[in-house]
Amino acid sequence: KLRNYLLSGESIVIHCLGGLGRTGTIAGRLLVELGVDAETAIQRIRAARRGTIQTVIQEAYVRSCKPVITEDE
Repeated sequence: KLRNYLLSGESIVIHCLGGLGRTGTIAGRLLVELGVDAETAIQRIRAARRGTIQTVIQEAYVRSCKPVITEDE
């Protein structure tokens, strides 16, 4: 559902208690689903907000996500 909002040009807000770990993880997943490779997604998120995607497990989760839509579509 979040991906569909983004594809239709809507803005979304993602937040967890601290706004870092889970927030960054979900943002990373969305970027990967939209066709951004995982490493670039992690770099972009961390550039936007330092300290996001806090754990190795969260990083691994983002890396395990698969694109649903490619940048060519």
